[in-house]
Amino acid sequence: RDNAIVRVALFSGTVSIVANLSQWLRNNPGQVLGPDFEPDGTWYSMVAYNGALYVVEPNQGLFLRVNPTTGAITRVLDIAGSLGQHVVPTALARHGGYFYISNLGPFPIVDGSERVWRVLSNPTRLQVVARGTTILGIAFDSHDALYLLQTSSGAPEPTPGMGSIVRIRPGGGPHTIVSGLTLPTAMTFGPDGALYVSHIGFGPPIPGLGEILRIDVG
Repeated sequence: RDNAIVRVALFSGTVSIVANLSQWLRNNPGQVLGPDFEPDGTWYSMVAYNGALYVVEPNQGLFLRVNPTTGAITRVLDIAGSLGQHVVPTALARHGGYFYISNLGPFPIVDGSERVWRVLSNPTRLQVVARGTTILGIAFDSHDALYLLQTSSGAPEPTPGMGSIVRIRPGGGPHTIVSGLTLPTAMTFGPDGALYVSHIGFGPPIPGLGEILRIDVG
């Protein structure tokens, strides 16, 4: 099946396609195609804002807007094309009037080589606001501190037990608040102010190992 954004009816569970992402991408490929080129893409993050859906596609490095009513897809920014390299953008967040995008990066892993960008408009461009390693999740708390979910660092390939969460307070530097995670893949703040992290999100071929961790960040 094609990659798509689908709508699930709340009570009946009926599923309908909002936008066919694979079809759009095959007709509108990115400027930079890496050695792991995937014509259907490897869609990763989505944020709803101001009546539209915003999505990030890591394989070809695209940031898109989707009209949930009509299914129309618009390219906001070709991230890889604007940077001239295969950067594998992954996580997406909206905070303080801006979108923020981070990247996983290609392998082998080089610690500290990945970035968090603020998306500026008029013209649309990227501003580096933080750096990290293999970033698969970003989130902001109520005090404007930025949290980075790093799936692995300290080794050239993704390694169990090497994942971490880094906090960057306004005006401060990075501080690791959680370490020893195994291949985490996503992160969000819950209404209780705690972080919820998908843990063991890939790697082991044994069903049932994945879990959600609740982390009180104080």
